[in-house]
Amino acid sequence: MNFLISTLIVRVNQQKPFRGSTMFPINLDLTRLSVALVGNGQPTLNRLQQLDGDGAKYVTVYSENPIPELARQAGDRLHRYLPNSADVNAASIMFIVDLGEEKA
Repeated sequence: MNFLISTLIVRVNQQKPFRGSTMFPINLDLTRLSVALVGNGQPTLNRLQQLDGDGAKYVTVYSENPIPELARQAGDRLHRYLPNSADVNAASIMFIVDLGEEKA
C-alpha cells in the first residue's frame, strides 16, 4: 500500500518529552523520502549523523549559522538559510531540531 505524504514536520524538543496519547508511531522509508533538517548546533549534527547512519538518501540541511562540524558533515547538502515555503513543500519530512520558537 502506498501513501502520499505532504510534508510532515517534526519539531524535536529535548527539554519537554511528549506524554500521554500524543505519541503516534510511524515508520518511514528514508531511502525514498526527501528529508529536510533545520537547525544550527550539536543536536542538529547528531540528527544528521543518525540520518546518514540509517541510510537516508535525500537529506537537505538548512542552517543560518551552523557549527563547523555540522557544516562539514552536511557538505554540499547545506543551505545557509532557513527553509522558505518552496523548500517546505519539496520535503517529505522536516525535522526542526534546535531553533527557538520564534524561528521555528
